[in-house]
Amino acid sequence: MPQTATFDHDAPPVPGAAELLKALRAGHLPVQEHAEACLARIAARDGDIRAWSHVDPALVRSEAARLDRLPPEARGPLHGLAIGVKDVILTADMPTRYNSPGHSGLARGTDADCVAILRAQGALILGKCDTVEFAAMGRRAATRNPHDTGRTPGGSSSGSGAAVADGQVPVTLGTQTGGSVIRPAAFCGTAAMKPSWGAVSSEGMKRYSVSLDTLGFYGRAVADLRPLAQAYDLPGQGELPRRHLRLAVARTEAEALVQPEMRAAFDATLERLAEVADLTDLDWPEALQDLRETHDVVMRGEGLAGFRAEALRQGAALHPEFHARLLSRPYSLNELRMAQDRAALARIAFDALAGKVDAVVTYSALGAAPLGLASTGSADCNRIWTLLHAPVVNLPLPRPDGALPLGLSVTGARYTDLQVLAVAERIEAALAPGAQP
Repeated sequence: MPQTATFDHDAPPVPGAAELLKALRAGHLPVQEHAEACLARIAARDGDIRAWSHVDPALVRSEAARLDRLPPEARGPLHGLAIGVKDVILTADMPTRYNSPGHSGLARGTDADCVAILRAQGALILGKCDTVEFAAMGRRAATRNPHDTGRTPGGSSSGSGAAVADGQVPVTLGTQTGGSVIRPAAFCGTAAMKPSWGAVSSEGMKRYSVSLDTLGFYGRAVADLRPLAQAYDLPGQGELPRRHLRLAVARTEAEALVQPEMRAAFDATLERLAEVADLTDLDWPEALQDLRETHDVVMRGEGLAGFRAEALRQGAALHPEFHARLLSRPYSLNELRMAQDRAALARIAFDALAGKVDAVVTYSALGAAPLGLASTGSADCNRIWTLLHAPVVNLPLPRPDGALPLGLSVTGARYTDLQVLAVAERIEAALAPGAQP
């Protein structure tokens, strides 16, 4: 039977990143105290949630002490903020195991670019978060959903979403090829952002599909995403005019698959947003048809190259799912070429449509987190935006007490990341309890 998680009040959830950074930067909160709060929460809760594949308390305490010794003028904008890293992203001083038996997990002495940027700005790298094998397929993460441990947290960034949702760490990094950042955020009830493809370097993270894979990050609320958006110097205009938002509602080809509970919550949200935004239905021209299939062709076609080295190195020891679904060359090279052409035309078409509004809103998942851990849920609501290289922010929808989380996606044209983030902040404020139109 599923078990609803209970919180240990002796190890309370850590606050969000925006709140913590104010105290850390001002020197009111020692980094060591923040680190100990994270470690205590992990010790109290992670036996049930299993969000982490590696945490070394001695290393964390040593680094926290070093950061506390820095003079104020040497402290970076992320000074002392604890961050978890998905275990497909290289960290110089921690093992990277990819949740694959073929990897010993020895530290390689090299940080991925996305980690190096955070360290250079003063962040405290707390540990590695569990993942679906190679962020692709095969072995599932051991992670469980903090809202109901009998349900999946989503994937492939399973541990990254659950660790933030459970209050074990304020911010984590994930990666997305289909829906691997946004879907766990929807299932676990956190904010998350997948930037425009290419806006953040992917050097040092395992790539399934070179033209799709994108770094992403999680926070407790949308405001907690902004420090990382600034750290990565994401593109776009972050200021919005003081007027009603102009939002387009995207009812995509996945609409028929959306579950009744999700549809009802989405429609109720649109009714509330009508008080602060002008809503229109997004046109869905022929150039934007069949994008889920196009995404699959690109993902699996490029995945053949992405996993060739592992196939040669591991042979039959590589999980059978890779051999069955990927290494058998599921699509011809001509099909891959045609899919890449369709994707390019679709990006042009969507950018033109999205440029007429402040942002586009749509579903983050088909419904709530499914029961069981064998499946991480469907990416049908996410594939389109990943293929379009669009920035996406998930924000949790208001829910009755005890109800499972559901998510709303806010997206837009390529390289409008900061505008999409600003719109998400406005929507989050409008949906807050007691908000006035």
